[in-house]
Amino acid sequence: MSIIEIEQLEQGTNKVKDAPKIIVRASDCYHPTSYGRDISRHHVNRLAAVFDYKKLGEITIAEIPTENGRYEINDGNHRHQALISKFGVDVEFTATLLPPGLTLEQRAQEYTARNRARTPMKPVDLFRADVIRRDPDALEIKRVCEEAGVGIIDYNTKTKTYPNIASFRDLYGVHRAGNLEQVLHIIRSAYDGVPLSYSKGATTAYVLRPVNKFLVLFRDNNKFKETRLIDTLKKYHAQYWIGAAMKEIEFSPEGVGALLKEYNKKLTNAYRLHYSIEVEEKEIG
Repeated sequence: MSIIEIEQLEQGTNKVKDAPKIIVRASDCYHPTSYGRDISRHHVNRLAAVFDYKKLGEITIAEIPTENGRYEINDGNHRHQALISKFGVDVEFTATLLPPGLTLEQRAQEYTARNRARTPMKPVDLFRADVIRRDPDALEIKRVCEEAGVGIIDYNTKTKTYPNIASFRDLYGVHRAGNLEQVLHIIRSAYDGVPLSYSKGATTAYVLRPVNKFLVLFRDNNKFKETRLIDTLKKYHAQYWIGAAMKEIEFSPEGVGALLKEYNKKLTNAYRLHYSIEVEEKEIG
């Protein structure tokens, strides 16, 4: 182990500042059990799948020798485990060494301060990691989105044009791929070829969920016409539907009532679709 940088130690109000950087071997470090999160193998596997050594970030350690190793990892346990998964136990990395003599309470406070300041992984990055490690649900969502012509992997973080993958995963988890496929087809049919300002938000939860709920309630009803649902969506920009769903959600599941009212406009009663508690209970049952 060689020292990379030694600086004057200064105890900050929230976390230790200007601590020295040292190179350590992964096998010399261990995970404390008295504070911090338990190790999630699922999260470790995600990190390892998209691991970039240049983006390792700051791993903080304290020199507290035990039978488990020389250094307690104060912050960065999942990244430490991802390093091992990717490169093996003998891999070396640069870590920030906390001052000696910190109590358990002080080390726990240090962990809390550092975690509050960390930016979590973006949902689309987590999804990409799950695709790389071949998670079955992620692969199925990717297949559905590709068949629907909705890109996920090739996104642009500057323009924010990629779909809301968190909403996709949420919808898939509730109703599996069958509904997600039809929902995306309907939304694409309604908003393809329109200006971005008109379609902005069309793949967020407040559009996906009402459309999905509409299908759950009415797709087996012989009065239901998919083309009419598409035309109903087309009437207004996506932001309108988001606002309408938010207002309606108190009165109907997923705010589907706003979409239903517009769908039924100018239809005679013989062709209208009707929502009732009995219909909802039947679908749930």
